[in-house]
Amino acid sequence: MTTIQKLNSVRRIVKTKISTPFGITGKQWLASAMICALLSPMFAVPAIGANRTSNVPEGIEPVNRELPVWAELYRDVSNRIEEFTTKYRPGNAEFDEAARALPTPTPIPEGVVVAGDPPTDKVGKPNESAPNTRKVKKIRTGLKQRLRLTVGETIELAAMPLDRNDQPVQGLSPVWKVADPRMLQLESTTATALKSGRTKLTVVADNVRKTFSVEINDRAVTAPEPTAFNLQIPQDEQSYLFTAENNLGKPFGQVEPSARVAAAAVSSRERAGIADFSFTLPIFGLSGRGVSASIGATYNSRVWTKSQNANGNHFIYDVEENWLAPGFNVSLGYLDVNYPQNQSPVPFSLTDPDGTRHQLVAVSVNGQTRYETTDGSFISVYDYTATFPGGTKIRYWTDGTSGDTSRHFPTSIIDRHGNMIHPVYKDTDGRINYIVDTLGRYIRFHYDSQDRLVAVTVPSYAAGPNSLTSDPTLDRQAVRFYYDTLSLQYQNRFDGDITVPNSGQLQVLKYVYYPGTKTGYKYDYSSYYGMIYRITSLRGMEASTDSLTTTGTVSEGQWAAWTKYNYPGTDTEPPAS
Repeated sequence: MTTIQKLNSVRRIVKTKISTPFGITGKQWLASAMICALLSPMFAVPAIGANRTSNVPEGIEPVNRELPVWAELYRDVSNRIEEFTTKYRPGNAEFDEAARALPTPTPIPEGVVVAGDPPTDKVGKPNESAPNTRKVKKIRTGLKQRLRLTVGETIELAAMPLDRNDQPVQGLSPVWKVADPRMLQLESTTATALKSGRTKLTVVADNVRKTFSVEINDRAVTAPEPTAFNLQIPQDEQSYLFTAENNLGKPFGQVEPSARVAAAAVSSRERAGIADFSFTLPIFGLSGRGVSASIGATYNSRVWTKSQNANGNHFIYDVEENWLAPGFNVSLGYLDVNYPQNQSPVPFSLTDPDGTRHQLVAVSVNGQTRYETTDGSFISVYDYTATFPGGTKIRYWTDGTSGDTSRHFPTSIIDRHGNMIHPVYKDTDGRINYIVDTLGRYIRFHYDSQDRLVAVTVPSYAAGPNSLTSDPTLDRQAVRFYYDTLSLQYQNRFDGDITVPNSGQLQVLKYVYYPGTKTGYKYDYSSYYGMIYRITSLRGMEASTDSLTTTGTVSEGQWAAWTKYNYPGTDTEPPAS
């Protein structure tokens, strides 16, 4: 038998084996079955109640409507197949095992009012976005064990969970509770006394709790201490803060051109019309949910403010009294308020983090007095809370002293979705102690014995074997600061009265060092005017110590670029290589 005959014989055998009754082949049966499956929904028996009259208007598809029997059968089978195969997919087995190991959230007892996380969050447990297995050993707060409040008084709530090494447990937001919500009302970061009596205030983090005794009186037992410092510019000269030559930062609608040549050492913005240049020194930036926990030091070289008094011109050095160094604004903005004798407080200025000032005027809205900006930025201030066009709200300190002008710093910044960052302060000058964001991450500011900022620490990159630090429980240093003393030779520099703090003995910022990249900046100052005239970008810097309580020294390394501004009395030589 030839090869061709053998192949034909095999084909006949195969055709015989796959033939079916009625002379229909397997392929034909398969095609018929597929056609029937496609047409079956058209002839399916409707489910019970499917023929009831619908009240849904014509043209609108009803939601969760009854499905035909075959459609429900197909959906159920598809869901069971999905459920069965999901656990066998790569990576899901490990995920399930890790999820079973997570601790069970502690339920909140009924009747207890909670401030902080919404009910859907894991109350008092590490945030899912920052898993942490470290144990909380104690909770640090700025409150006394026995609190004495007056009806209507509001206090700020701030707490930081610490481990056995006194390091913050990142990703863990403490929760505040009150025993009697009729006496003490809790909000996001505040507690307000409602009526006289005694109650308990408790803060909980993981399995650690700290309880405070609260006594509320109808009237103050002692006079409240002022919580904001007085400004050095007199009240009758405050309107000059908003003139074109004095307003710093980026005034709304300002179109003044910058310099033709970009600065080499740092990205800056020049305003030749008022002889001012500005730049932002990044300190840290943590992207997060909603409001980002980020802050920088914005420098404005216009450190002199010109106003008018009875004697004529009045020149004031560092009218902002910035706590880091003259010209450097390290804050999340602030609100300046006048306190006339026996009158309601009058907010008159709101300042952005970059130094931009917004003048405020009183406006009556539905019988209430609000204060709104006059520059078209549409910011409204009421009851120490500023509302921005995008829905973000900033709440400021609420205490002040009658007859004074006080500065109020933010206590909470909340976006329209409820995401919040909460700054806590070291003193009334606005020095930041730490900032906690929506994800429970803590950014801490460290000072020396002279209240000079030494370093800022942020959460470590990761915990576990893949950590980029030798000890993942320790925060990493983001930036360090070094200072110098400048004797300001201001006599006879201006035609008019001159106001200078500390008789012209100034503490200025000399170096900024980033340990992670060993880079930084050096600043040279004019002794005639007390402003930076040269910025040098440095590489390969080395710090003598990583202490968080002393500055130490830092080597300059190699300079990479420099930028000089030709103010009168400055030299013209580049820095030595």
